Amino acid sequence: MEALSGAVVQQGLNLEQQEMLYERYHKNVYHTVYHLCRDRELAEELTNEAYLVAFQKIYMLKDMDKFKGWICSIALNLARDYIRKNHRISPVASVEQWIQSCYTVEDEVVAKLDLNQVKAAINGLDSHYRNVIILRYYHDLPYNDIAKRLNLSCGTVKTRINRAKGKLHHLLGKKDGKQELPALSAM
Repeated sequence: MEALSGAVVQQGLNLEQQEMLYERYHKNVYHTVYHLCRDRELAEELTNEAYLVAFQKIYMLKDMDKFKGWICSIALNLARDYIRKNHRISPVASVEQWIQSCYTVEDEVVAKLDLNQVKAAINGLDSHYRNVIILRYYHDLPYNDIAKRLNLSCGTVKTRINRAKGKLHHLLGKKDGKQELPALSAM
């Protein structure tokens, strides 16, 4: 990110710099939006709109090292606004597609567990638990970033993650709660 200094940002980005940022973070932004709307076309449209807004307001960003979190926050807000205005969320049936689209090396551990069990367990969580689990373990966000994105305190985020993991332990048959879930602890 050294190539994009604060002075360059204050003057605006040229097309090459915009393309570089788009290529670098597009997948992260898309997955963030897709998690909320569960519609591929809508997620792509909102992702592109987030980049348009970000590039128009790039002068407001003080530290380019925070671009990823900033663009994801813009995208989340756009998705929430869309859902609120249109009262629309797609069914949760596409979680398997979402998991496959986010598949990384860390997710090889998840493959050892029955994917259908994991999918059902994640789908079985209340949305406020599901959101923090996905942001923490699939997007690898620190607690503070999750708290900012969801407008919660850091303590609330930690509590929700802990409770969600407990619920996942229970849903996946680890009733004693002492055994670590490989899929979550290794991510």
